[in-house]
Amino acid sequence: MRKEKLAETGAKTEGIITEFRLRGVDSSSVITVAYEAGGVAYSVTESVRMKSETIRLGPIPIGQRQVPVMGAVEEGTKVTVIYDPKDPRKAVIGENRRTVKKIFV
Repeated sequence: MRKEKLAETGAKTEGIITEFRLRGVDSSSVITVAYEAGGVAYSVTESVRMKSETIRLGPIPIGQRQVPVMGAVEEGTKVTVIYDPKDPRKAVIGENRRTVKKIFV
């Protein structure tokens, strides 16, 4: 099942961030989340998705920086895990999904 489809249709459970590896400019940061499904422990590891955020000096924009889509990322934080009920090893981190805004004209 594709990750986008899984994020839309999978079962949800709570997970805990167990590891956050901050990488350099040339590679992605990685996050690992532990979760349970059906009484069995699993983990999911993903690259942290980033978004641009404007840096402001008062009301004046002076640049851009990359920040995690999911906000503050630190070990011990609770997050939503979306998994395939048929195969709970297949999972995605809910807060790590990008939202796409559709514009209709």
